[in-house]
Amino acid sequence: MGSFFEQQSKIPGEVKYPDYFLSENPFPPQESLTEGEGEGKDFSSLFCAQIYQREINSLVSSILKSNEQGKKKFWLLKNDKLVAEHNISVVTGLFRALTVLETPRILPAYVPFPVIIREPLGGILQWINDRLNVERFRLSVCAFMYQELKKMHESGEAADKLPSFDVAELLQKIDESGGEAIDEILFIEEPEEAEVEVEVAEETAGQGESKDQPSDKETSAEQDPESDEAESADNEEAEAIKKELEEKKRLRSEFIIAVESKVAKSSFSPQVKSALAVAITKGYEKGRSYIGTGEYRATLKSLLSLIALYHKKTVVILDRLDNWDMLDETQQAAMMGTLTELDWLFGQVGILVLASYERTIEMIGTDFAGMFEKLPLDLWPVTLDLKSELPAEKALDLISYFLKTDVYRKENKNELEGKELPDCFPFTEDGINHLLKQVDGDIGKFLIAAGELLNAGWAKQHAAIDAEFVKNQPSLLE
Repeated sequence: MGSFFEQQSKIPGEVKYPDYFLSENPFPPQESLTEGEGEGKDFSSLFCAQIYQREINSLVSSILKSNEQGKKKFWLLKNDKLVAEHNISVVTGLFRALTVLETPRILPAYVPFPVIIREPLGGILQWINDRLNVERFRLSVCAFMYQELKKMHESGEAADKLPSFDVAELLQKIDESGGEAIDEILFIEEPEEAEVEVEVAEETAGQGESKDQPSDKETSAEQDPESDEAESADNEEAEAIKKELEEKKRLRSEFIIAVESKVAKSSFSPQVKSALAVAITKGYEKGRSYIGTGEYRATLKSLLSLIALYHKKTVVILDRLDNWDMLDETQQAAMMGTLTELDWLFGQVGILVLASYERTIEMIGTDFAGMFEKLPLDLWPVTLDLKSELPAEKALDLISYFLKTDVYRKENKNELEGKELPDCFPFTEDGINHLLKQVDGDIGKFLIAAGELLNAGWAKQHAAIDAEFVKNQPSLLE
């Protein structure tokens, strides 16, 4: 859906429109709440999906915006009044939303509480490792090499360490090819073993022939006087291929030695250095399995640093911190240690989101929890009985809920409060009640009609959507 202002900008004439405090129409259109055939397409699931999406969009926006302001730790408060499946839907939806974002590029990890309670940071590191697939690792390695080559070029070291390369040209090729220029150096195609086996087999067969009976090869040579020249040409070609292969190996060796010297001097942990060394010398596909789980803090930080060269942000969502009171003292101590480590780590690298309930914070302690910014979920609409008529007192709250999710409305909250307008503005209470009666309390029809009335009110420059205005729009309520 495009900007609500943009949609209505085609209305001719210079008219002062009513200030609805909206950038988009926040109500769901008919197609998004219309029941379809098949599992998961009932009205209840469609309605809940609308609520989840609004909360997810709000959370993603808050996290990324706060991160740009230097904040890297958030405590996501789940709703105590809702069943687990609703909370899980939002938290996993948040994870998916961060996964698919293209700008900035993000490598997320979703870590359930049971995974880390047995081996806290080792569990997190393993979880990230499982999501660091070969392609992502390859891109990270390419980015690492690119950065190191760039440093060598800018410092003037490249001329001594890589005398056979035009490093400026190589950097350009790496940038243009997305790293494939590095593949051309690291991956050298050796002669096929099958061809060697054929040649050996032919030699063996030739030796086994009778000396009195000339071989087919000899017979052919006697009959074809140009065979000696052809054989000589083949030998020259083979020699040229051999020299080319040796030159490629020499260049590869020179490149590897130069880059590995930079790896050795880096601050990465032994595990990540090992992973890089294997990726550079034996192929990226083997590098991932060499990332260990020892030296937790150093390894996790250096791994994230490596990933951050390609992925602009790294997010870890630590979920299901809900059973704190079920842990023994040793487990609680281990968890506090883990949270402290993560607090330290993500204050410098990446974004940490802890997903829990208010009561967990109370048990852990407000002093520790005070270091995190709270991001509450507002999922109360999913507690409505969607099969019954919408109560009048909830109708006003539901209108207000959808209106307050609008971005412009949020950004101009103080201005709205300054004008002392109700949360349901531009709807009035009598307008909402009349609308509710017209749709016989049907929640789906109520929300769809609210969106259409908002469009009509804006198009007709009506200052408020009151009962009189609703009465005059019968076609929108059918």
